[in-house]
Amino acid sequence: MLPDPETNDGGGFHDADMLIKARDEYNAKLMPVEIQHRDTIDDTWANPYTKLLAFNLTQYERVIAIDADVTVLKHMDELFHLPPCPIAMPRAYWLLDDEKSRRTLTSHVMVIQPSEREFARIQKRVELVDENEYDMELLNKLYANTAMVIPHRPYAMLSSEFRETDHQLYLGSETEKWDPAVVLDDQDNIIKLEPKCELKRKDDESGLREEDCSGRDVWRELYADFRERKVRVCAKKQWVNDEDEGYEAPSKEELGGSMNEIPSVEPNDEDRYLSA
Repeated sequence: MLPDPETNDGGGFHDADMLIKARDEYNAKLMPVEIQHRDTIDDTWANPYTKLLAFNLTQYERVIAIDADVTVLKHMDELFHLPPCPIAMPRAYWLLDDEKSRRTLTSHVMVIQPSEREFARIQKRVELVDENEYDMELLNKLYANTAMVIPHRPYAMLSSEFRETDHQLYLGSETEKWDPAVVLDDQDNIIKLEPKCELKRKDDESGLREEDCSGRDVWRELYADFRERKVRVCAKKQWVNDEDEGYEAPSKEELGGSMNEIPSVEPNDEDRYLSA
């Protein structure tokens, strides 16, 4: 999947540098794998079957597999202690209002019990996939009725939730009040980073329409934190969207004191880390 870091000739090959850093500073165990590519309608998702190789990591009793666009806010050690099962996944909560899709499981976080038998099942199914079928669809066909379901709160939140106006599907309640800062503080573990946030409006007590920027502020803080870590950890030039020029993340006081600062990620920080 990536070149051997030891063959890096000093010519500025960034992937090799990052592999060496992951190994030496973050104690990552590097394993060469072959990309599992299939011709699909959307080339963006042509290689996601690669992550299914986690089912073949039989040297481990349990594996937690997460997507690269996921931010992990706290450790998830408790997931290693789930009852025995081939796979545990959260529901795709954003599909709960669709009668046909409400039982769909999402694959951006998976707790896997590796085994040769399950890996063989997956390999066989991969050979039969349609051009519009990806890892999430494949896993649902195999495990929709047998997977252990873990709660989407706090293991499967989309960052785009902060740009929505109706949060019943995520909250699982018609009466619970949506407060972006409080929700982020309660979101213990995983947020999947999604595209741009848009301004939403809400009615005030007088019935007038007013801009609600609280969700946007939380969304921007998430991405500002991601960019800062990307620059520091990956040594990449920081990118800034046009809409973020001159933007400073709101302070805790500006958000009513309910926003907890997302701490920086250090190599020895065992409580919070970023999937990259």
